[in-house]
Amino acid sequence: TGDKADVDFMAISVKVVETIKKDGNHFFYGAGLATASLKEKKNDIKTSTLNMPLIIGLEAPATSWLTLRASVTQDVLLSNEKTDDASNPAADTEVNPGLNTTTYAAGASLVFNKVSIDGTLTNAGTTQDINATDLLGTVGLTYNF
Repeated sequence: TGDKADVDFMAISVKVVETIKKDGNHFFYGAGLATASLKEKKNDIKTSTLNMPLIIGLEAPATSWLTLRASVTQDVLLSNEKTDDASNPAADTEVNPGLNTTTYAAGASLVFNKVSIDGTLTNAGTTQDINATDLLGTVGLTYNF
């Protein structure tokens, strides 16, 4: 009985990352360009973003069976969000720079013979909090034949 949302969404992201390997450690850094647009057809509201994320991280073996990694991503130079509301032009907004976009992640890989278990811990959005829902939010299991 409720109205269904009718939206168009498009997101494009391009990143370039350089890796430096030394003594089994991997240091990586890079930058990218990301854009997204969302259009709600019923209320004729358009939202668009343009960001330039900078990425820095490290992956290092702790033991023969454990590898640890961490990374930080932060928008630099470009962090723009714009909303156009055709039905209420007074509600149009443009935020530049955008909200705090710092994202950090930590992960570990456990390797037992041919089985590898990988998990991550990340922060959730702009709150900068870590809680139980973020712990092992992404887990992978790999078996090498």
